[in-house]
Amino acid sequence: MRWMSFVSSAAVVVLAACQSVTPPPTPVSPTSPPATPIAAAPTPAATTAPVAKPTAPAPTPAPTAAPASKPTSPPQAAKLVIDVEADLESLDPYLAYSPTGLSIHHNLFDYLLERDVHGDLAPGIAETWKASGPTTLEFKLRKGVKFHNGQDLNANAVKFSAERMLDETLNSGVRSRFASIKTVTVVDPYTVQFELAKPDPSLLDSLTNQMAILPESFDAAKPIGSGPYKLAEWVRGDHITLDANTGYWSGSAKGKPLAPQVVFRPVTNAGTRLADLQSGQAQIVAGLSPTQAKALGGAAGGPTVLVADLPGYQYVFFNTKVDDATPLKDARVRKALNLAIDRRSIVENLLGNSVKPLKEPVGPLTAGYDPGLPELAYDPAAAKKLLADAGVGSGFALTLDVSQADRDDVVDAVAAQLGQVGVNVTVQSLELGAFNDRWVAHKMSGLFFVRWNNFADPGTLNLLASCQGFLSFFCSETADTAFAQGEATLDEAARVKAYQQAMHTLADDPFAIYLTTRSALYGVSDRVTNWTPSASGYLYATEAQVR
Repeated sequence: MRWMSFVSSAAVVVLAACQSVTPPPTPVSPTSPPATPIAAAPTPAATTAPVAKPTAPAPTPAPTAAPASKPTSPPQAAKLVIDVEADLESLDPYLAYSPTGLSIHHNLFDYLLERDVHGDLAPGIAETWKASGPTTLEFKLRKGVKFHNGQDLNANAVKFSAERMLDETLNSGVRSRFASIKTVTVVDPYTVQFELAKPDPSLLDSLTNQMAILPESFDAAKPIGSGPYKLAEWVRGDHITLDANTGYWSGSAKGKPLAPQVVFRPVTNAGTRLADLQSGQAQIVAGLSPTQAKALGGAAGGPTVLVADLPGYQYVFFNTKVDDATPLKDARVRKALNLAIDRRSIVENLLGNSVKPLKEPVGPLTAGYDPGLPELAYDPAAAKKLLADAGVGSGFALTLDVSQADRDDVVDAVAAQLGQVGVNVTVQSLELGAFNDRWVAHKMSGLFFVRWNNFADPGTLNLLASCQGFLSFFCSETADTAFAQGEATLDEAARVKAYQQAMHTLADDPFAIYLTTRSALYGVSDRVTNWTPSASGYLYATEAQVR
């Protein structure tokens, strides 16, 4: 059994922060997982040349001369079955928001910009792009790309796609990520220009994420894209089958569609996904827990565990506005609670070393990360002193909200470690919908645990930690000044510098307990070759071959 880790390099820009008046809808789980695995369609047998039988048995018979025949054909590639954690919400790429939905749509569609396996920004349908002014972006499109129905993908398709995303009647949950686009101009068949209402450095990230490029004849009931795979069928709650786009353009950052057919199956139970992998009913399974990965890692032979570092983080957020008397208003208390947490122990003992401790609000996969900031020490004595200096040395009580989907040993470890410095924490588990409703309504308890994905773009901090952030329970005027500087320029170097200034501020005036980075753990059959998980967090089926 092997563990393989794909540690990605820092992405300059990836996903934009969601700043809509309502957050993207919560992923919808299938009503019921498949009762039995989807049976694989028989694979046509390879054609073999006729060979004459020997006239008598012998240890090494010499073949009788065969009649002239065609060369033996190589074995035909087998289809790839992937177990994922949930079904996609919609075949419309502008109405799907879950990791599963985004993954499937990234196999079906192409985007102006893409991310490679390291999570770095890469050309997509746009071969090149430039900022020709503080509010103007110009994209030169790749020629020769075809939609699955044979239509050319050109600047008119990009204009149609952008205007469809901005159409208020569509009511996309991520429309606000593109709200800075004021006009879209077709300069020529393969050049398109976006005029922005204001500088929006996060827009490039958004263009890799949600705005799939669609044909002007797009029908969400029968979606046509230009991606490496095309839709064969979708049975809600059971499976979605994709066929290889054999005419897919060369040079895509996503790679090539080598498996002739891919079946994504929503299997909500982690134990069932693992059993499917071990029995051979699935060749790739997503969402392994550290415990499952460790168990697989201890076995000889068989499936492999692949690890992809992600631009995502685990936090225990502070609600500094829970009431007027909360000790969390004091930065010394919030810093003390950070010093009370033994991150390294959590990473080693609970998370199988599959992630890394955070030492600041973001990790190295987010632009603005400052490698020069020191580690967040585990120092209970220093934590107690800070609490005493803040006038709460005798202890106090807090409630920690967590969704039932995220309740695990990490949450319990945080609560126990805070208890060791005199903070009595009561963990309150909430149904996911109730948790999200309370978050949006700003009715969270003093502490609440969140796993946040897709945080390569530092603009997400405006959503989570600015004075006016839609999901923020915290305010630092100094940090807000740095945020504003970072969001006022398309100059990436200047933007990174501004956010690094914010990192220094938020290290001393924290908006959360900064816990760990995130990773994706995949179980992969030994029949699968050539597949590397992506640091983007999307599950690309490309490059995988099944023996």
